Amino acid sequence: MEDIMNIPRIDKIKIEDFGIIKRANIEFKDGLNIITGPNASGKTTVVNFLREKYNPTNLPNVEKMMLHIDRVLGLNGTILMDDALSRLNQENLIKTLNTLSNSGKRVILTLNDHADISKIDANIIKTKDFELKR
Repeated sequence: MEDIMNIPRIDKIKIEDFGIIKRANIEFKDGLNIITGPNASGKTTVVNFLREKYNPTNLPNVEKMMLHIDRVLGLNGTILMDDALSRLNQENLIKTLNTLSNSGKRVILTLNDHADISKIDANIIKTKDFELKR
């Protein structure tokens, strides 16, 4: 599965009974959105939900065309990244997050909560706010 993919712009999602998540309401903002939490807390489940929902083969033709146009023009899409930055040391992680935050793009990514992201300009989505099935 791809670590990075482009999906349509989304503002919020409601997840019910998907993977380990029983219920989660998530709002995304312009710029960087970081889904953070410990292992097995639902971070990748959110990404998998978005991947399934916005898989081009599942989209109506009009939405497929808009996604393709977004990719070609580099406009309005959302960059979705799952665990793509986990191998970076703290200094390079902060540099990369700042670059993404200032890119003018909507970015949704997962990150373990051990990283110090307190000084990053981002919408922080904490998995502790999700209702899990356990």
